[in-house]
Amino acid sequence: MRAWPSLGDAVPTLRGQGEAPGRAPGDGELEGMEGGQDEDRKVPSTAGRRGASRRRAGGVPRDGGPEGCLATAAGGSLRRRAGACEDRGVGPRAVLSHEEVWRRYDAVEDRVTAGVSERMLDLAGVGAGTRALDLATGRGEPAIRAAKRAGADGGVVGVEPSEALVRMAGEKAAREGVSNLEIAVGEAESVDWSRWGVFDAATARWGLMYMRDPVAALKNAKSAIVPGGALVAALWAEPERVDYFTVPRRSLGRYRGLPEIDPEAPGTFRFADMERIRRDFERAGWALDHVEEVETPVFEATTSEMVVEWARALGLTRLLNELSEEAQRAWERDFAAEMEGRREEGVIRIGGVTRIVRARGA
Repeated sequence: MRAWPSLGDAVPTLRGQGEAPGRAPGDGELEGMEGGQDEDRKVPSTAGRRGASRRRAGGVPRDGGPEGCLATAAGGSLRRRAGACEDRGVGPRAVLSHEEVWRRYDAVEDRVTAGVSERMLDLAGVGAGTRALDLATGRGEPAIRAAKRAGADGGVVGVEPSEALVRMAGEKAAREGVSNLEIAVGEAESVDWSRWGVFDAATARWGLMYMRDPVAALKNAKSAIVPGGALVAALWAEPERVDYFTVPRRSLGRYRGLPEIDPEAPGTFRFADMERIRRDFERAGWALDHVEEVETPVFEATTSEMVVEWARALGLTRLLNELSEEAQRAWERDFAAEMEGRREEGVIRIGGVTRIVRARGA
């Protein structure tokens, strides 16, 4: 393996000071799942699917789970804590920070979306000895999995603007015995990858769409990749095929107006159109050579009430706080009833279709 400075013998390193400006932080930063800090937007119609294969993602249970009304049962599933929250009124709720939300829900999301990360790494060719970079690393997906594959002769460097989420990734890596991962606190558009030399592959899971300038981030990554190296990104499909976002907002739309989404602004559906993906990747010097679609859950629980609590926390708190208590309860009943219709073998799941695209230097 070629010399690579600073991939040391400890947990991921924080470089930089405080929160970096730019996109809303966090890997898997699904709008409405990134901590609930951005106002929710009305879902528009966009282009349909374009001749891509379809896969279903799975995952492996892991420990950890939410706090408050919910607890983690055996195998990593969620259950409601006995006696918790039953008598609590609706009323205004506190808007949780990104870190608070993900400390509550990361373990579930990590488990049920594992198949997306593993497929991305397969397509990127990440294996023993690989040196990979990861854009918008957030809480460590897929960077930690990539580091495990790379082993002692390889490693991963990530970049993430949120110091809080980098801390979470470091904690997770330490628990899982990963030492060949380093994360810089900063923006993918401007990080100086050259200090680590060159890389064999790059990944970006649900992060490009939230960046201030995704084309600049893609150009910057290309400058660090060996000739022929791949960049693999996960990007959400059209809103009508992304139920985790659309379904709770559709119910809420019965009780209040919802802001329109701007497809040119940072957000979940910025890359929902395949033509936009091709255009921006080509502008950055990348040529797509593979596109597929994966249907994945992003959350699962044993009761519809738990799904309601999750939806509130991950994007709807502010909008619901502007409603009367009666209207909030009506939304909860509507959304819970729709979720009950999705129950299979005692578990309710909600998610959507994501595209996984691979590109190589043009």
